Amino acid sequence: MQRIATALGLALGLGFVLQSAQSPIKPMSFSNRLLLNRAAVSGVTTLEVMLALAPNAIAETSRRVEHAGGRILYTDAAVGYARASVPTEKLIEIVSHSAVEAYQIASGSRGSWYRDGPPQSNAEMYRGVERVIPDVRPRLDQSPERPSLSATRASGPRTPRKDGRN
Repeated sequence: MQRIATALGLALGLGFVLQSAQSPIKPMSFSNRLLLNRAAVSGVTTLEVMLALAPNAIAETSRRVEHAGGRILYTDAAVGYARASVPTEKLIEIVSHSAVEAYQIASGSRGSWYRDGPPQSNAEMYRGVERVIPDVRPRLDQSPERPSLSATRASGPRTPRKDGRN
C-alpha cells in the first residue's frame, strides 16, 4: 500500500512538473487584472491586447490568436510587436504561451483611469510648497553687435544686396 501511494504521488508530481514546463505561469499585472475583471463583469466579449513577442514569433502567435477565434490588427516584426483582438475567455491561453514575453490589455485602459480618478495624494502632493514665479519679461540686449546708423545714413539711398533681394 505504501508503494502504491508513493508511486501515485510521484506520478502526480511528475504530471504537475510536465504541465508547468509546457505553459509557464506568468503573473498578471494589477492593471491587466483590473481591466480583465471589468471586461468580464461588463460582458465584453473581445479584448484588444498589445503583445511583446519573442524574436521571430509573429507568425506562430498569429496562428495561435486566429485558432483561438481572435484576429491580428497590427504587427511590427522589427520590434516583435503585435496588437490583437482576442476573445475575453481566451486571453490567458494566448498570453501564457512562451512566445509572448509581455502583454498589456488596451481595451478600456484609458477609461479605467478616468472612472477611478487620480488618487487624492496627487492633488495634495505640492500643497504648501513655495512656488517660484519665473521672470518671463524679455531682456533687451544693451550692446548690439552692429553699430547704430546715423540719421543721414539711414535716410540715404539704399544699396541692393549681393543676392539680388531687396
